Amino acid sequence: DAETQLVEARSLHSDLTVENVKCKAAEKAARQVAENAENELVQRAEQLRRLEEHGKELQSTIRERDAQMKDLVTSKTQTEKQRDKMSTALSDINKTFAAKDEDRRELKAKLAEAQKQVESLKDSN
Repeated sequence: DAETQLVEARSLHSDLTVENVKCKAAEKAARQVAENAENELVQRAEQLRRLEEHGKELQSTIRERDAQMKDLVTSKTQTEKQRDKMSTALSDINKTFAAKDEDRRELKAKLAEAQKQVESLKDSN
């Protein structure tokens, strides 16, 4: 009958209104979740961009330090070569001084001998 159908229609309308409210709430919650997820993605993308930038800066610093180390090793090698040359030169100088010293001693001995001969000649005259 019509009254039963009217009661059923009202009940159905009430149920649909409740479901509509639930759907709107679920839709609002889903939009909020999506918005939060999007914000998090944006934050992570920015964080990744900063990390990549920092990584590039670190790589640049590493390249600079590698170049400095290479220069230091080259400088150390050159310094060692110069030290070796100076050591050799000093050794040569010491040998020369020793030889000159020996020559001086021999000359002093010859001079002393010549002076003795001169004194001997003076005494004999």
